[in-house]
Amino acid sequence: HREQRQLAIIDIRGRAANRNPTSATAPSDYWGAMTGKYYACQGNTLAGREVVVAMGRAYEETPGSLADRLMAALVAADCAGGDHCGRLAAGIRVAKTGHEGYWLELHVDKSDDAVAESAAAYAVWEHEATGAWPGGRPPYEYPCTDRFEKTRPPQ
Repeated sequence: HREQRQLAIIDIRGRAANRNPTSATAPSDYWGAMTGKYYACQGNTLAGREVVVAMGRAYEETPGSLADRLMAALVAADCAGGDHCGRLAAGIRVAKTGHEGYWLELHVDKSDDAVAESAAAYAVWEHEATGAWPGGRPPYEYPCTDRFEKTRPPQ
């Protein structure tokens, strides 16, 4: 099913590329991607184009660590409508030179609101990967309450 797969590649110089499906099936009718220096974001079964744009913008504009930028991108995508099929799982992983395995791994599986749960856990997590992003510090309040209204049903 290679024509239904997405792929992102980022090299050590920060050059990024995305490959999107050429024959995505319903309910994966909206899929998209955005790249910039040192990042690639993508998704399928999205509520719309604004999800990927919000994700890229948050990654580019968030102050703090790589982990902060990744979590901010997930939150921004969710606030923009996220996945129209639901919010079942979310997470981030960060590797670090000299550290075996993942240096930071945070994920929520089988949830009705996985991004919000992940972000709440991140905000109280004491890990050296967390940085200056204000959204990653207590007291934590999820920044968008209308995100479920932005999710479109499959067409």
